[in-house]
Amino acid sequence: DAHRRRPSRRAVALALLAPLVAVLGVTVKGRSDDTTRRTVRTVALVPFAVAGPEAAGRYLSAGVPALLAGSLAEGSVDGEGRRLHTVMLDDESGAEGSTALLVEARAAGAERVVTGSVVWSAGALTASATLLDAADGRTLARAEVTAPRDSVAAIARRLAAQLLLRDGAEPPEHEGALGNLPLPILRRYLCGREALRDGRYAEAVDDFAAVLAADSTNAFAALGLASAADWVRDDVPVGHVLARAW
Repeated sequence: DAHRRRPSRRAVALALLAPLVAVLGVTVKGRSDDTTRRTVRTVALVPFAVAGPEAAGRYLSAGVPALLAGSLAEGSVDGEGRRLHTVMLDDESGAEGSTALLVEARAAGAERVVTGSVVWSAGALTASATLLDAADGRTLARAEVTAPRDSVAAIARRLAAQLLLRDGAEPPEHEGALGNLPLPILRRYLCGREALRDGRYAEAVDDFAAVLAADSTNAFAALGLASAADWVRDDVPVGHVLARAW
């Protein structure tokens, strides 16, 4: 019967997944013990410190965090139709993680704060960003990107991807394959990973399927889909999904 068939099907799926797990270094598991992650509705950003020409500094100080805010919000609509809200704080409220900065961010309704800096050098910009928990100032993720000076929008997008991946506890070795996904698709992948960890398998199936619809060769999404589908769906061809991605 179905009750007896399920363990056998899991065994078959895990056998199919084993080579991918070994090569990709992905942990496949069910419900996570860490279910305390709070839903983030608002992120506050402050002007970035800039080392470089004064005229460029004025633009980059406000421009990079503004572009980063747009990138962080891109594709962020949740299951209730709400989009991530970003708010720009008016001034640099002291050092990273300072009490004044955290108080101002919380007053703006933010759960997260982004601080950063930009270094202007010959032919290139190096931008760094730090994601903080507004409740206690803990550093949740750091990102750094170096690119040509005319690539400010691309720099902001790459900073956003790094922050999202690192805040989502994605292993660093996965960034090469995931960091170039369109940001809305990257968010779906990270939502799928969180749903899989929390045992929300039907949601995980939907999220990973959306990623594969955009990138059918994404092995990480294929692995997640196969693992989640084994718990809740009988109509997903696990072997076919993995073979296509692999």
